[in-house]
Amino acid sequence: MPSSARMMRTKVLVHSSRNGRRSGATSRDHPFPARLSPRNRNMHESNDIDRPAVPAWFSAAVQQPGQSVFYRTRGQRRHLLTWNWQDVEKPAVLLVHGYLAHANWWAPIAPQLTDRWRVAAMDLSGMGDSEAGPDVSPLSLALDVLDALDFLKLPSATVVGHSYGGSRALRASGLRRGAIHHLVMLDSYVNAPGEMPRQGPPLGESKLYANPQEALARYRFRPSDVEIPVFVKRHVVETGLRRHADGWRWKFTSGLRVSEEILGVEMLRGTHARRVDYVRGGSSSLVSEQCARWIVAEMAHKTDARLHEFPGGHHHFLLQDPQQTARLLRGLLSR
Repeated sequence: MPSSARMMRTKVLVHSSRNGRRSGATSRDHPFPARLSPRNRNMHESNDIDRPAVPAWFSAAVQQPGQSVFYRTRGQRRHLLTWNWQDVEKPAVLLVHGYLAHANWWAPIAPQLTDRWRVAAMDLSGMGDSEAGPDVSPLSLALDVLDALDFLKLPSATVVGHSYGGSRALRASGLRRGAIHHLVMLDSYVNAPGEMPRQGPPLGESKLYANPQEALARYRFRPSDVEIPVFVKRHVVETGLRRHADGWRWKFTSGLRVSEEILGVEMLRGTHARRVDYVRGGSSSLVSEQCARWIVAEMAHKTDARLHEFPGGHHHFLLQDPQQTARLLRGLLSR
């Protein structure tokens, strides 16, 4: 590892709350109206197993939903969420989700940042509420990040990406000089020399569910190396389903399959970001400590790159403990 690599460990106490309930949805087709929507709270009754208690911080966060914004670029309709975007005197942060996730993964975290930043969370092509282009690829998804920055009129931005979203933001930072000045990568995997590119799981048609409860029961995170709090999982499922005439389907394009890029070293050394903070989940099954150190060392040839650890955090630590993730981000974004 080059001596120029600047690494540090950010100590963040991780704990997982087991109590929770989600509120704040407004759609008449709310996936879990009896359990989750405050407007329907008195219209239906459900037992305590179906309605676990929710910590106050989580309720407060999801009761401040992002504003849904659609725009067109490269011939497709794209979607993102914004919080307090009218506060133009505050610096902006763009959040990028991981593979087959969606912008609302950030909903428990974003409102915890709005006192100091204005926040946007995007949907990558073919995921969430963004349309897929004719050829979704690692490069096109990196261009998605730049497209979102252009739409938001951010000539030089701070971008936070989880997992595949972090590697797409990394690639984007090398495509246009100055577009991303501060990059935060959360447990993002990058191919080391000699490794074959990883591919996402093969997908057929998005599965059809008779009701949201069935979808919730069958939903699994990948990797499934830690139990996500029930109220967080319910939120992810609730906001990740779309109602169709014949039932409910996940919000991703059927048949979507995107590989990791083989350009690992080139991406790391090609970044134009002035600062990069890489956060590895201390118990991540996807990114080893050795891999994380290599990633940061390669970027340190070009920029101010630092390694941090989320103690006890698994790959999906932003869902494992959104509150501590928000505290971590507040510290990193303030430096």
